[in-house]
Amino acid sequence: MLKKALLFFQQYPYLLLILAAVLLVIFSFSDHHQTVDIHVYDTMFIISGYLVYWLISFCLVITAGLYAGLKRFLPNPVLTWTHILLTLLLLSIAAFFVNYYNNIYTNARGDNSPASIPHRSYYINTSEAVYGWLIVLFLAVQFVLIVHVIGGITQFIRKK
Repeated sequence: MLKKALLFFQQYPYLLLILAAVLLVIFSFSDHHQTVDIHVYDTMFIISGYLVYWLISFCLVITAGLYAGLKRFLPNPVLTWTHILLTLLLLSIAAFFVNYYNNIYTNARGDNSPASIPHRSYYINTSEAVYGWLIVLFLAVQFVLIVHVIGGITQFIRKK
């Protein structure tokens, strides 16, 4: 059974993205009180953690749909696997930071007031840097998909 599943995912690797999306949606129901703080100049956006998981899941499903629709234009399975595995790795790291890293702010009593958190600005700056690098790396990995699709369509047109 496991061998069949591995062969199935080898033939359709983009289904790993749908599997990850389903797991993220399931995980989002257990994460009730996490938030992601996004600072843009003097504005602060506070987004619930489960909405971040749902947005990531939606993007994964859209990407899987792109793979399903453009499968015949994607000749290189190494680039397909590289994109899928790096995407899943970066999104796993992002989910880790949404779930774990934000817990640094909370002390043992559950008090989240600024007075109870020493060096709060250090943690916020560090988390913003981590989120910034994750976004840059994620966009770089998505560039692999764009190059793969453009190269595949170019090869397809040349053959005709």
